[in-house]
Amino acid sequence: GAFAHRQELEKSNSPMLKSPFLRGENFIRDFAKAFVVTRQPGFAAILHTGPVGVQTPDDNKAQFQAPLGLGGGQLSAFWTPATGSAILGLRSGASYDKGFDILKDWRLWPIHAVSGVTAGEQIVTSARIARPEVATSVNGNAATVKVSGVLAAIHAIPIEALGKRKAGELIYDGQLNGKIEYARTFKINDKGVNVETTVNGDGKEPLAELYESLPVYLRDPERQPKATPTTIEFMVGDKWAPATDQYVEKVTAVRLTRFTGAVVVTFDKPQRVKLSPADWSDTWFTKATARNVLIDLLGSDGKPVALKDAKTVAYRIAAAGK
Repeated sequence: GAFAHRQELEKSNSPMLKSPFLRGENFIRDFAKAFVVTRQPGFAAILHTGPVGVQTPDDNKAQFQAPLGLGGGQLSAFWTPATGSAILGLRSGASYDKGFDILKDWRLWPIHAVSGVTAGEQIVTSARIARPEVATSVNGNAATVKVSGVLAAIHAIPIEALGKRKAGELIYDGQLNGKIEYARTFKINDKGVNVETTVNGDGKEPLAELYESLPVYLRDPERQPKATPTTIEFMVGDKWAPATDQYVEKVTAVRLTRFTGAVVVTFDKPQRVKLSPADWSDTWFTKATARNVLIDLLGSDGKPVALKDAKTVAYRIAAAGK
């Protein structure tokens, strides 16, 4: 009966034939604490707060060479009619015998996460909090979503170490010597999405780098060959300047210009910000490209420090004119 139903929808010119974001209606829906989806007058957004898969080298199951999901409670998409998806979480994933998310490229992974590296070169990220604690409150066309958990360490070992005769690495979760707690609060209303992220450690695991990352969607050169990649700019004082992979101090806002519009990320106080070292490119399903905005949470220039005090960053993401 699916085809007959489709025909009836077409005859009645049903709004169900359009994307929910193009129907002209505003809404917020909580999908069982796994996703929160909203369409507001000037933008749409998707939060992913649900669980992701877990694997370990000794669980006697088939092993994939990339994480079974990246989550932890993050902004998966921020879309406007003028820009399309300016912020978009992406990944390449894995086929049955090959992984496309390489651990050494963790700074490039286009995810809205807190990620870093310890003095002992262990990678840590909120994106591998497999089952975050989630509290969601929806009141009309406004919502507050809180997620929390403990940052996971992720490791990589050569496939050969498992007795497999193929190249590559197996990425799996581990534990830190210490504990780093993470919490993020989203507040959604018709003005935008407000985000506040806090990390707090016990000081037992010195960190060399720690960032809040915002994944900026650039373009898909295969499907959008004539499209100009998203322009990323930092505001210092009252001036916008092109963003680079070098730190800029006292950044008050980030502007993402795409197509005929822009999205602006405004910090509640000035931050130390840079871009990830290079563009990320999907090498499997698409040719999509992205670039992370990295907000420095340590300010130590790579020198290991013990995380004992809470580090917090807060900002609002909103649609803006070009």
